[in-house]
Amino acid sequence: MKFIKEFWKEQDTLERKLFWSSLAVITIVAVLSSVFTVLEGMDAAASIGCVGCALVCLGVGGFAVRTSLYSQCYLVLCCVLSGLMLPIMFLFCGGFTGGIPLYFVASLFLIAFSERTGFQVWAFIISLLLQLCAIGISWIHPDWVLSQLERDDSYVDMVVSLIFTGMAVYATASLTVNAYIQERKKNAKLLARMDYLSTRDSLTEVYNRRHMGSILANAVWIRRNDFYLLMLNIDNLKRVNETLGHTFGDQVIMSVAHLLDSNADPSSNECVGRYDGDTFVYVIGAQSEVDAYAKADKIRKAVVQMRWEDHPHVQVTVSGGIAACGNRSFRDHRQMLAKVEELMYSAKSQGKNQIRNMVEN
Repeated sequence: MKFIKEFWKEQDTLERKLFWSSLAVITIVAVLSSVFTVLEGMDAAASIGCVGCALVCLGVGGFAVRTSLYSQCYLVLCCVLSGLMLPIMFLFCGGFTGGIPLYFVASLFLIAFSERTGFQVWAFIISLLLQLCAIGISWIHPDWVLSQLERDDSYVDMVVSLIFTGMAVYATASLTVNAYIQERKKNAKLLARMDYLSTRDSLTEVYNRRHMGSILANAVWIRRNDFYLLMLNIDNLKRVNETLGHTFGDQVIMSVAHLLDSNADPSSNECVGRYDGDTFVYVIGAQSEVDAYAKADKIRKAVVQMRWEDHPHVQVTVSGGIAACGNRSFRDHRQMLAKVEELMYSAKSQGKNQIRNMVEN
């Protein structure tokens, strides 16, 4: 059981799970049917036909492992079963006095699960025609039907066949539906992850520039009187990269991003984005410019206090510019961004480690 569970987990696609579940069910039913034909005292050809079905399943399974052509192998399995093996077994196992017609229905049902839609239709039509041919032969030449069963044996065979086909259909459909549900959950997680990555910066995991621009152009600009925009740049990061390496420089960038993100208040719709390599934008929700500036300066001071275990002597500062989003001189969010960037560079040119606003400038 442990091996089966591990093997099932390794089947990472829906088509593989469908193939192996169908193969296992058909093989088990074929083996049980071969045993039952012996118990019923049917002609040896009936048992040989059932064993042949099981051998075909094993052969197709081995070919699938070697080639990984699971969808093609599944369709071949269904076609051989429904279009060749079952029509022959219909004639060997008593025709309509046995339960093979029930297997006809189950085999056609399995074809519907094939992922190769174009071939699926033709496989269904050809298999159905071959099964009808077998039925027609039994009607025209009833003497060609072997092991015709007596009334009581016929009822027993029909009941057993109904149980086997019912179990086969239920097991295949159940396993397929469960596999589909798991596949859908996996795809939903993947889509959610892709959606997350499409809006986030890969290094810092704060919003990326594109998504931040969308937020500023829409949510922030619509309610611009409620927000202030802060742009921060890490001072002397180039020197840090040159002396201590880019790996540590990335740690500094991530630390500053984490500090900004941890200070953002989601209830006030605050958010942080990486605007450029070592530059961040922070949408601050505040009642006044004084409150917004105080929060920005608090962050500036917190950056100064940051330390790293590998380089405890390193001290980092930031320079920034802040402006009220509701300032009437801004025609759009781009002009607003340009202004806070101008203020940020003004802070850097006037000594760094400070926040400049429009009043001071």
